[in-house]
Amino acid sequence: MKFEKKREARSEDSGFFFWPTKINLLSDVRASVNRFRASLLLNQQSVTNKFLRGEAGSKLAITMRSLISLCIVLAIFGVAASRSFAQKAGRTPVLLELFTSEGCETCPPADKFLQRLLQEQPIDGVEIIAMAEHVDYWNRLGWTDPFSSALFSTRQKYYAGFFKHNSVYTPQIIVNGTRELRGKDGMTPIEDAAKDPAGSIKITIENAVETAVSIRLKITNLRGIANGDHAVVVVAITEDELSSNVLRGENSGRKLKHMAVARTLHTYRPSFTEETIVAADLTLGANWKRDELSIVAFVQELESRRVLASARIKLKP
Repeated sequence: MKFEKKREARSEDSGFFFWPTKINLLSDVRASVNRFRASLLLNQQSVTNKFLRGEAGSKLAITMRSLISLCIVLAIFGVAASRSFAQKAGRTPVLLELFTSEGCETCPPADKFLQRLLQEQPIDGVEIIAMAEHVDYWNRLGWTDPFSSALFSTRQKYYAGFFKHNSVYTPQIIVNGTRELRGKDGMTPIEDAAKDPAGSIKITIENAVETAVSIRLKITNLRGIANGDHAVVVVAITEDELSSNVLRGENSGRKLKHMAVARTLHTYRPSFTEETIVAADLTLGANWKRDELSIVAFVQELESRRVLASARIKLKP
């Protein structure tokens, strides 16, 4: 994977259109827009330049797509705010993966957007399941994200190859493995993903103690795996109501709040049948809040990246 500096980036070039005067946002999001405008006018390339100046032999670079991504999430936020928030039984699950970092100044609005989607579930007939995966390549700017992991950076590169991106950027939202959530499309990527054939995963908690949890997955109605492809089962533990007082880096002085933060990610390779059973023993971190933990499980094809089934349950109902 090649990572390179991108000197110019315009929302029109990437197909994104952001019209802040036409979107009725909440006050906190409006404040984020104003901060973004000011920072963009003063230094359009601060993110990329600062990262490159601190580079020590690595070719990894943060591109101006980070700034474009802020426009994406705010534009989509406006669409979400205008919709009905009714929840219905029998909804189709759609998996969202947010790649983010506490060291990225354009990521907090994306974190808020994800929280809003999870709490309000704005699309009728759709259950939004989400994981916030904190990458570690921002840590070298001065603030080490306590929730970051090289595992999530590697997973984002896995998607970058699929989408033919020559660099990674934050924030980035992937929908069911094969779509990116972009502002000009509103909620369309999520709605389209909900139309894809989806299997079923039933998660059962067999045993839970202070340091570990044993689960059982029952996977049924799975669509046929594409010829030449292979599927895996991915199990994650996510945690809500997390926060950090950031002391350094681009978000220095801010208190950042997070939801659905991926704490662990495990991959299993079962032999799929009409009814596939997967048993997993998961270790819990000593400082994880048990009342805020959830189990997320999904089936994904390795080559196509398609998510064929997904589910989520709270560790403590």
